[in-house]
Amino acid sequence: MRCGSDSWGFRHIVKKGRWNSDFERMMVQTTASGEWRAGHGFILKDGTCPPKDIFKVIFNYGAHNGNGIKPQGVITAYHVTGKFNSGAERCLIS
Repeated sequence: MRCGSDSWGFRHIVKKGRWNSDFERMMVQTTASGEWRAGHGFILKDGTCPPKDIFKVIFNYGAHNGNGIKPQGVITAYHVTGKFNSGAERCLIS
């Protein structure tokens, strides 16, 4: 993960108060065994359908600000809890 700034990367996650050993473990687990969804990052769901809780790691394979350094890496990561609509939308990440 790149250091980033107040709006992305490690510094962003720390500023939001999210960084701790459990959060780091979830990031590692998600990027290692989660599913890659183009435009959505890595997603690790809780196994239910519709999912009650998922963890997302937003990752950018492109260069940051066109500086040629690839990948940009982890932009942010967070839990998504109970924010699912109906039907297929809720099971999209199944």
